[in-house]
Amino acid sequence: MPFPARKTFGATFVSEGPEYHTFKVSGVRKGSPAETAGLQKGDAIEALDGKPAAEFRLADLRRALSDEGSSHVLEITRGGEPRRSIPVTITMVSIEDL
Repeated sequence: MPFPARKTFGATFVSEGPEYHTFKVSGVRKGSPAETAGLQKGDAIEALDGKPAAEFRLADLRRALSDEGSSHVLEITRGGEPRRSIPVTITMVSIEDL
């Protein structure tokens, strides 16, 4: 019996800084739902569904962004640009399809 296909939203994240509450997008797979939503490598996640990054962990962010069918609002900063909101509805795709 084969293993089920591994699925992804298409973005990877790292946590840095004091208490590890600075979350950065470390990669976005080309053609993925994350790319379609507008995430880019280097984006900083400032809030998830209105909750400031200081109030959640990397595991919470990953869990939210792997809950297929759920909708979230990410607040991000990119370079010197103003903070922006990115609404996302989680669609998972097979890793092999990207």
